[in-house]
This record gives sequence, structure tokens and C-alpha cells, in this order.
Amino acid sequence: MRKVILMAVAVLVAITISNCGKETEKVIERVEVQKGSQILSGNDVPTTSLGAVGDYYLNKTTMELYGPKTTEGWGNAIGLKGAQGEKGKGGATILSGITAPTTSQGKIGDWYIDTQNKHLYGPKTESGWGTGISLIGSGSGTTQKADFLVSDDGTTLLQWRNKNSTSIDMTAIPELATVTKIGNSAFYGCGDLSSIKLTEKITTIGHSAFEDCGIEEIRLPKNITSLGRYVFENTNIKNIYIEATTPPILYNARGGNNPSLGKIDFQLKNVYVPASSLNAYKNNAQWKYITDITGYDPNTQQQVVKGTKLKAMP
Repeated sequence: MRKVILMAVAVLVAITISNCGKETEKVIERVEVQKGSQILSGNDVPTTSLGAVGDYYLNKTTMELYGPKTTEGWGNAIGLKGAQGEKGKGGATILSGITAPTTSQGKIGDWYIDTQNKHLYGPKTESGWGTGISLIGSGSGTTQKADFLVSDDGTTLLQWRNKNSTSIDMTAIPELATVTKIGNSAFYGCGDLSSIKLTEKITTIGHSAFEDCGIEEIRLPKNITSLGRYVFENTNIKNIYIEATTPPILYNARGGNNPSLGKIDFQLKNVYVPASSLNAYKNNAQWKYITDITGYDPNTQQQVVKGTKLKAMP
């Protein structure tokens, strides 16, 4: 049910809903989300007397969602604020139809609702729409844990909700055993998170996945194949350990021709890779750009390579 509410909240936060070229109201203070249930909104934490059992509440100041309300109260809030977008870019649009979206529909950042099969797709990336998330409540409860949200098929970690987490071991959480992808901005804003252990099945880490986290080092499993742009933006990361023998694909900075892991150039000290693959990483144009240590040669007035951050795995 919470996944249904996330879409309604998207309306509340002034994202345009588009269906057959028409737009609906951009600000809604009270939305009926199912028979007898409503989304309430305000600028403060909800009081215990506000709302009825089954209702949801959006704190518009902090962009946190409470609910559904139970007989015990509102419970813990879910943070809905993602990474800050670039200035001047157009707002995201929520499209809808009665089938899954085609690759030609929508632009990067858009969302799509399959109203007939009740699936949510998005936000759209350069790779396409990705796997849809069921908007029908699941009896298993695996997608509604307090600390995290995963896709309906259990393969994508969409959001880590507990922003106070300091250490996470994904291998110790049964519901994350089948996760192969960490979604865009999944850990965004987890400033207290200093360490994380990923499962061996992880193949893809999305754009800005660890942005504004406190991690200082990370070990990427052997099956990792791609890292999104700005994946470590505004972190304290100093050491990256990569167990993959084939260099993972990196994404170029938005509007640029070179890959970017984020603003980590100065504090990043070492990138450790398998000894058998050290030359493969050094000769890879993307990883060479990320890990070369350069300096200015006053004689040629050009930047020259003075070393590399790439090292064989200890």
C-alpha cells in the first residue's frame, strides 16, 4: 500500500501528472487513496489526534511520509526527498497508460503508472524504465520493512529509509538476499552511515546511490558490472576495493564526456583491484581517467600523469 501512497505524494510535491496530454492540480492537501483513507499534509509532525486509522500524512517541511496510521499512532516517517536536481532543468512528469511503457516514452527523470496492471516505473534513466514496482499491497511484507524498501520482485533496493543507520550488513538481512541492483539515490542522505557490506549478487549500483553518506571505504563484489554517475558524491570515501576482474562500466558526468564517481578526487587515496586485472584497469580509459594522479608540467604547460591510485588487492 505504501507504494501506492508514494505516487499520491508525488502529486503533493508538485510533480505534474500527465495523462493523454492533460494536467491535474499540482497541489492537493487531502487525497483519498483508498476507500476510507486519506493523505493529509501539513508543515509539522502529525499529532496523535489527527487523522484516522489507515490515513497517511505528509510533512511538507521535511518531506517525510507517515502512515498508514494504526491504533498505536503514526509510527516512523519515511524520507521522500531525493538528490537535488540541476538548476534550470524541467520538472519530472508522471505518465500513465494501460500497458508497460515503451523506451520512447518519457524523458529521463519521469515516472510511469501502468493503470491496468498497477505497476509503477521510474524514475527513467539513460538505460530505460527498469523493472516496474507493483502498486498492489504484498502479503509478505518484504517490501514494507521499516529500514528499507525493495522492488516487488525483490531484485532492487530502492531506498534505505533509516537515515540514522551507522553500519549495514546486507548479507545478514534475508529480505535482501535476492537483491542484484542498488537503485538511484538509494542511500542518499545517510550521513551517519560509515560502513556497508554488500551481497555478492550486486551487479549494478545506480546514480548518486551513496551521495551524502559518511562511508570512508567500500568493497564492491566480484559480480559488479556498472557504477552510476556521482555514486559517491559528497562522501568521505578514501579506499575502494573492487573484486571484479572486469572493470565495471562508469557513467559520464551529466553534460560531460568523462566519468564521475562524484567530488571525491582529493580524498580518494586508493582503488584496490585483483592483481590479475591490474593492467586491465590501468588500460581502461574510464578507470584511467578516475585513478590517474596528474600534475602540471611547466615546461610543456600540460597536465602529465605522475602516478596512479590503482593498486593490487592486498
